[in-house]
Order: sequence, then C-alpha cells, then structure tokens
Amino acid sequence: MRKAGWLILGLLAGCAQAPPRANPDAEDAIRASRELKTLELEFSAVTVSTTAPDCGRAKTLSQSICELTDRICNIAARHPEDATTDGLCKDARPRCEHAREQTQRRCGVVR
Repeated sequence: MRKAGWLILGLLAGCAQAPPRANPDAEDAIRASRELKTLELEFSAVTVSTTAPDCGRAKTLSQSICELTDRICNIAARHPEDATTDGLCKDARPRCEHAREQTQRRCGVVR
C-alpha cells in the first residue's frame, strides 16, 4: 500500500504542472499591444486638438506605435500557429497606418 501511495502522489504532482505554452513570446506581444493602445490614446490627444498639434510629440508617438506594431507582427510571424498574436498583429497594422497618416495630415511629417 505504501508504494501505491507514492505512485499516486507522484502522478498527482506530475499532473499539477502547467503545460508549456505553445508560444512563449505571446505575453510580450500582449504587453506590446497594451502599450501601443496607451500610446495611441496619447497620440490622439496630441493630434486631435483644435489648436496646432505638438508635431514633435506626434512624430515620436507615431514612430513608437509603428515600432510596437513591428514587434508584435514579428512575434506573430515567428509563431504562425498562434491565433492570439496573429490577431494582435492584424489589429496593430491599421493603428500604425492611422498614426502615420494623421501625422502627415496634421504636421506634414513624412516618414
């Protein structure tokens, strides 16, 4: 009975371990997506005002948004089986494009 108890305990301990994540970079992509959305809100505040926008800040934010987009999409490309990172990339691309277009329209800054 003692050996059976140890065997059961060993099996339970083995089952308690979390399975490895299919995409270890997914958390980085999720953090980058959150950061991108935060920067996007700041970007909107800088460019939407009725007064002259802070074009230096708008350019910096636009570049940061697009750099985060690249980071997210590079992760997604390394893990094509991961629907989460693929979705984050698909969400980020138009955000980058919008930031570039708004910077161009409001500030005349070409990247």
